[in-house]
Amino acid sequence: MLDKEKVFNTAIGNEIAIPHGIEASKDSIKQSGIAIMVFPNGTDWNGEKVRVVIAIAGRGDEHLDILAKIAGNLADTDDIDNLVASDVDAIHKMFVD
Repeated sequence: MLDKEKVFNTAIGNEIAIPHGIEASKDSIKQSGIAIMVFPNGTDWNGEKVRVVIAIAGRGDEHLDILAKIAGNLADTDDIDNLVASDVDAIHKMFVD
């Protein structure tokens, strides 16, 4: 993930960053997963304000399903506000159920 940030800012707009590994590390992933960090007041992410960081590790092509789930749950600013105000269980339900 750190190598990816050196060559490409993973902030995608809408106050979201989606850090992920480089292509060469893909074979090292044993199980897909995500880690979500919420910064209610925002944090500087390579010069952009970000409130939600979703780190992705996708085994094989599973990262595509993970990205689709993120896009479906965080389509607009209201979705970001809802996630930032949610507790751990609600956030888990958004992305796992």
